[in-house]
Amino acid sequence: MLIAEGVSENDMGYADIADLTRRLSKSPQEDCHELFRRMALNVCLENTDDHEKNHAFLFKERQWQLAPAYDIQPQLQGLGYQQLRIGDDGHAPTLSNVLSASKRFLLKKEAAQNMVAEILVQVRDWRASFAQDGVSEHDIEMCSQYVMRPSVLGSKYAGNDKSS
Repeated sequence: MLIAEGVSENDMGYADIADLTRRLSKSPQEDCHELFRRMALNVCLENTDDHEKNHAFLFKERQWQLAPAYDIQPQLQGLGYQQLRIGDDGHAPTLSNVLSASKRFLLKKEAAQNMVAEILVQVRDWRASFAQDGVSEHDIEMCSQYVMRPSVLGSKYAGNDKSS
């Protein structure tokens, strides 16, 4: 859909998907907020494989809606950038960059900050969640080099990771 809209594959960003969502979705605010949460989650988890094909829409009852999330996992590469542009600082995987584009997701600054804080609360116990789902201790240790890194969280949010 973005290519058909004239957006270059090398320049695609989450906000471009949000722009499309605002125009096409039967629930634009709900879907834009969900897309914002996914962007924040991908940054926190170091899921740098967040290219445009990992974001889809379903056509149901003659209306478009954001598809359920899929293919979200740490990439363990430490690339230092996301595949999709995040915000004002391009592809930089930081929460400050996530927050910089909040208006395009139909969010005021405070609401966006609250959503990021909620994501951090949900993700802070990632080690226990991974273990519960059968991820080996070795693989959890491998992930710990990348998931919820202080360089991604920034000084405002770095203290929220109680599991590191």
